[in-house]
Amino acid sequence: MPHSAEPAAVAPPAPMRTPNVHRQLRNGFFALQALNSLASAYYFNYLFFYMAEHFGFDNRDNLLVSALYGLAYMITSVYAGKFAQKNGYFFTMYAGFGGMGLCMALGAFAPKVIGYSQTTMLLEWVLLAIWTFCVSLTWPTLQALLNEQTPGKGSWTAGIYNMVWAGAAAVASSSKSSSLYVSGRSWPPKARGHVKDSQPWAARARKNGREWAPDP
Repeated sequence: MPHSAEPAAVAPPAPMRTPNVHRQLRNGFFALQALNSLASAYYFNYLFFYMAEHFGFDNRDNLLVSALYGLAYMITSVYAGKFAQKNGYFFTMYAGFGGMGLCMALGAFAPKVIGYSQTTMLLEWVLLAIWTFCVSLTWPTLQALLNEQTPGKGSWTAGIYNMVWAGAAAVASSSKSSSLYVSGRSWPPKARGHVKDSQPWAARARKNGREWAPDP
C-alpha cells in the first residue's frame, strides 16, 4: 500500500507580548528620546560658543552654521525614513547613535591632534553635517518604534513624543545657560589666538573689537 503523506510540521505561534512588556518598551523608548534630545541640545548649543571662542566666529558666521545644519537636516531626513525601512529600525537606531557619538568624539579630539587650525574648522563643519544625518536616523526611528508599542494611539504617542523631546531640550538649554552664567562666561566669548591672523575670521574679530589672546 502506498504510504500516506505525513502532515507538514506547523511552526509554533510566535509568543505574544504582554501589556507590561509593551509598557516597558514604550517607557524605555521615551527615556531614550529624552536622552537623545538632551545630548543633541548640549552639543548644538555649545557648538556656537566653541566656534566663536576658538575660531573667532561672530553672529553672522554662527548663523551660517545654523543654516548648514538646517539644510543638512532637510536633505538627510528625506532619506532617513527609507534607510530605516530598508535596514530595520534597531539597526538604524544603533547606526544613528553610534554615528553621533563618533562625530562628537572626532570633533573633540581633532584639536588635540592637529590643533585649532583652518583644517580643524573645516572638519568641524563636515562632522556637523554627518552628525545631522545621524540625528535624522534616530528621531523618526524612535517614533516608529513607539507607534508599534501603542497601536491605534498614533496621535497620543506623537503628542507625548513631542512633549518629551521639547521638554528635554528646554532643560538642556536652561542648564547650559545657568552653567555659563555661574562660570562668568558671556556671549560673545573672548576669542583665542588659535587661528592665524591671515585667516578672515581673525581679521573680522579684530574689526569687531574682539581681542585675540593666546591660550594660558
